Amino acid sequence: MKREFGCFLLFLLLLLTACDGERGREMSALLDRADSLNRAYVPMTGGLDSLLRDAADYYDHHGSPNEQMRAHYLLGRSYYDCEKLPDALEAFQAAAVAADTTSADCNYHTLSLVHTQMADIFHRHYQPRTAIAELIEARRCAYKDRDTIMAIECYFDLSNEYERLGQSDSAFIIAAEAARLFAVMGQNDRAAAAKSATVLMLLDQHRTDEARTAIETYLTSSYTDSLGNVAPGREIFYYKHGLYYLQVGKTDSAEYLFRKELRDGHDINNQIAARKGLQLLYEKIGNADSVAKYAAEGYNMSDSVYIISESQNIQSLQALFDYSHQKLITEQKNSELMNTRFYLIIAIMSLLLIIVIVVYLVQRRAKQYSIAETNYQATIKELSLEERLVNSPISVHLQRLSYANPPRIAGAEDIKALKALINSNIPSFFDTVNPRQQPLNEQELVVCLLTRLAFPSVNIDRLTGVSEGYTSRLKSRIYKKLTGTDGNAKEFEHWIKAIK
Repeated sequence: MKREFGCFLLFLLLLLTACDGERGREMSALLDRADSLNRAYVPMTGGLDSLLRDAADYYDHHGSPNEQMRAHYLLGRSYYDCEKLPDALEAFQAAAVAADTTSADCNYHTLSLVHTQMADIFHRHYQPRTAIAELIEARRCAYKDRDTIMAIECYFDLSNEYERLGQSDSAFIIAAEAARLFAVMGQNDRAAAAKSATVLMLLDQHRTDEARTAIETYLTSSYTDSLGNVAPGREIFYYKHGLYYLQVGKTDSAEYLFRKELRDGHDINNQIAARKGLQLLYEKIGNADSVAKYAAEGYNMSDSVYIISESQNIQSLQALFDYSHQKLITEQKNSELMNTRFYLIIAIMSLLLIIVIVVYLVQRRAKQYSIAETNYQATIKELSLEERLVNSPISVHLQRLSYANPPRIAGAEDIKALKALINSNIPSFFDTVNPRQQPLNEQELVVCLLTRLAFPSVNIDRLTGVSEGYTSRLKSRIYKKLTGTDGNAKEFEHWIKAIK
């Protein structure tokens, strides 16, 4: 009897091993198929995310760290393709946790992709600081993988995030250096794209010749055809090219490009940029009615985008950390039901195995929760100062006053609201621009406040009721008064906008 029972147990163990081996081959084939789709840029939709969820669970208990990371990465990619960004981020975080960076065979290529994907999600949620941290880690992993091109791509992407933070100087330095590195590697098209990213910053500094060179380089790349038409999705180049023509006085060419972007650039960012370009154009040629029209359209679209994106971000961030503990309970119950079908000794062995697995899962989930909570706190703190200022109700109201026809002067209540906005967001502002030894008069203080909100001098002229050009001269005097050094209006603007 004992011998028969022993043979039965041996047979049962062999059967379980065979079933597990077949299950492993199925999971490996599934990951290979998903990997092929991912590499071919084919969206992984149609329920593939459910299958990959099973694969990730399987490899959590059976696979090596590289296999676990790969399974969770592909699961995250499927969630991403299905626009389930909170689930995608959780899967990518699980992939990063699974990686064993102390091992000599750690798959740094996949790990680099994991951090790149997380950076993209944080970028879409307007969290530049968190995106920067992920891009830096992705770049480090790419260098570990000896993938120099990938490392440069991650470095170049940093410029977008620094631009969002309002650190244009850093963004310019990174984009220019990325262009140089791409060129060294023989990646001329990528170099052209990186140079194109510097155009707006060069124009802001009136470095027109350098901006023209960057534009001409882009026009010779594969992103444009012989007629100067850009590839779909890159229509923002028309805005940059149009601003260049506007700066050199070729208003007809500028208008052609702005209207081309208005026609061909179908997404909201292109539509806003095209209207901003037309607004600047008509300001230059003195068409007040058209200025008011495109300014109003641009601000209305910006308001809508801000409201919608903020609502989506809040909902997504809330869902991002609303993890379901019920899944773990269900898995445990299913495992217990399976265990009851075996003999007592198998049940005991299975129970011991479950305890080990549960302890492992609890510890692992606790680690994931800790990482998620850290990221959540970072995202909450990361509400952009500049976005809060520019998109505040009083800022939008003053913008509309300045573009009214005829312009309307800001009232006492407007100035009071403006001071409250600055004081609540930049507590050190008033101490910086209004020291006791050199106090500013009310008009000078208002100029400082409006300049911090990025109002151009001509708009400040309108809001304060002074003659055109007076504010620009007054800025130089304020700069001398506060810093003790001579400087022009542009230097004053850079100085005042640096106050955080």
